[in-house]
Amino acid sequence: SVIHFEYTIINNALILSLLLGYNDVLFKKSISKNMFGTIMALTYIFTMLYDGIEEDILSDKNRSLMTAFTSIGSFFIFAMFSKYFVYSSDLTIKQKLQKLVQNVFPQDIANRLQEKQEIIADRVDNVTILFNDLVGFTKYSESVKPEELVQKLNALFSMYDRISIELGLEKIKTVVDSYMLAGGLHNREQDYIENSLKFAIITKEKLGEFNKKHGTSFQTRTGIHIGTVVAGVIGTNKLAYDVWGDAVNMASRLESHGLNGKIQTSRDFYDAMNSDKYRFDVRKDVFIKGKGYMGICILDDR
Repeated sequence: SVIHFEYTIINNALILSLLLGYNDVLFKKSISKNMFGTIMALTYIFTMLYDGIEEDILSDKNRSLMTAFTSIGSFFIFAMFSKYFVYSSDLTIKQKLQKLVQNVFPQDIANRLQEKQEIIADRVDNVTILFNDLVGFTKYSESVKPEELVQKLNALFSMYDRISIELGLEKIKTVVDSYMLAGGLHNREQDYIENSLKFAIITKEKLGEFNKKHGTSFQTRTGIHIGTVVAGVIGTNKLAYDVWGDAVNMASRLESHGLNGKIQTSRDFYDAMNSDKYRFDVRKDVFIKGKGYMGICILDDR
């Protein structure tokens, strides 16, 4: 009877609602929301088809079969759409994860990670290493709210990120208020040696503009060296791409022993750049902790 059929449709709707609720637990609500309208519309179509058949044509047995096929059909339609949307959702998650990995790691390192290479390590010659320290930041951090501190540091280092990308250099990490990058690790299409110096010059100029805009008085202190490094990925919970070697230690020493507002390089870097476009104050006997007396070069930016 018509009453029997309407009862069956309501029953089917309840079953679908339960399935949708189960689906929410397994596959998140966003998927079932996309499917709900489609499933209910198809259920309605089955209802219309059924009502369109003259009641006296179908026997009670055939009507029961029709009801059974309606329920089974609705279930399989639900299963089909559920599988489709879960698959689509998995693809979206996978794409987001790939993008995240590519943002954190250099492209070729990201590819090797996705290929599940167990140990990623390379020895690379003639790599420039730069440390850029933000002088005055520690004292400033003691006098402002945490939100303001993070906002300003993020704005400043985000600007550094954009400059490094434009110059084809590779940001390695930030350590407290110090910015570390490398040149020639993965990209040697541009003049990465000169671009390392350009980065120091540009960021110094941009910092002056930043100070005027934000009412701060930060200075940069930069050290640059060139040499052989070992680069690789370490860690389990939080993977990190880093570089090690004497070139890294030397660049760090040049920065920490440098003068505020100045760009200090090793003699090796100065010789490797081989350019007359910049003037340097070359000093022969400067004591560097852990290195002894050695020649250094300070960019003359007058």
